[in-house]
Amino acid sequence: MALVRWLLAPYLGEALPFITFFPAVILASWFGGLGPGLFATFASAIIALFWFIPPAGSLALTGFTGTTGVVLFLLVGISTGLLGESRRRAYLRAEAPAERAREASGQTETDAVQQVAAEAAFRSSEARFRAMAQSSPLGIFITDPSGDCSYTNPAYQRISGLAQHQALGSGWSRAIHPDDRQRVFAEWYDAARRRVPFRSEHRFAHADGRIVSTRVNAAEIIDGERLMGYVGLVEDITAQAAAETALKQSEERYRAFIEQTAEGVWRFELEQPIPVTLPEERQIEAMYAHGYLAECNDAVAHMYGFKRAADLIGTRLADMIPRSDPHNVDYLRAFVRSGYRLTDAESHEFD
Repeated sequence: MALVRWLLAPYLGEALPFITFFPAVILASWFGGLGPGLFATFASAIIALFWFIPPAGSLALTGFTGTTGVVLFLLVGISTGLLGESRRRAYLRAEAPAERAREASGQTETDAVQQVAAEAAFRSSEARFRAMAQSSPLGIFITDPSGDCSYTNPAYQRISGLAQHQALGSGWSRAIHPDDRQRVFAEWYDAARRRVPFRSEHRFAHADGRIVSTRVNAAEIIDGERLMGYVGLVEDITAQAAAETALKQSEERYRAFIEQTAEGVWRFELEQPIPVTLPEERQIEAMYAHGYLAECNDAVAHMYGFKRAADLIGTRLADMIPRSDPHNVDYLRAFVRSGYRLTDAESHEFD
């Protein structure tokens, strides 16, 4: 399947990185059950992440789109594996009466060998799932239909700060930060009521006081029309949340500085990019055609007779620095020649 996706790369590019891996997951789950289905899911996710999701050649999850794609693919794969396991077990249950009948009539040595082989294959399938879950960088949890937890992997235990026995039943809720708990409960019950996937970003509070920001996705496990429970993935986004908070604080400091300074501060933007390789006159024409005031502070607005910056935003460059004045054209020409950076320059503007 990886070879097929590679052959399709010239046509698909970075789009649909998992398109050719779904058949492998479905076939593995249908014929092998949970273990092979999960093995195919995680192996496919690793291959697609390494080869087809930028940056290629790396297992790093750097973008929101790539991260969401991997999470959704894993959710679909795990759900498919669980459905395949349900189908396999139903098949075994259906075969049970016939097997008992064969035993009653005298089980042959060949039948006994086949039974031992089937039991060994099932144990091997379960072992493969455990191995994949043990090594997964994402937290995995499984609950029953009422929401009581029945399984967590080591990554979940590390992210939540709860050992396996502590998370079982309703114990998982103790990891949620007290300030987020009621909101998460409301989101969970709302998703369950509407039978839609659960998605939430909230914090885990560890016993030692450490706070971990997480992104959680969960979906139903369905066997036919019967709800079997829920399976979910937990991603540690602490570093990302910290970066977003720092960026927000930096933006707030920038806004405070711009608004409070007595100096006039303005920023022009272009409706269309201007190639820097164009001749100077063409660049100046484009600036007048597409330039507008995108941001300024009140100090600039007062210079032009306005009370607030908002009254001036959107003004065209041609209205503020008239082209009819040759000095202004020289001003823009010097701006281009200096590498788009000027100091101590003067322009002639309308008041």
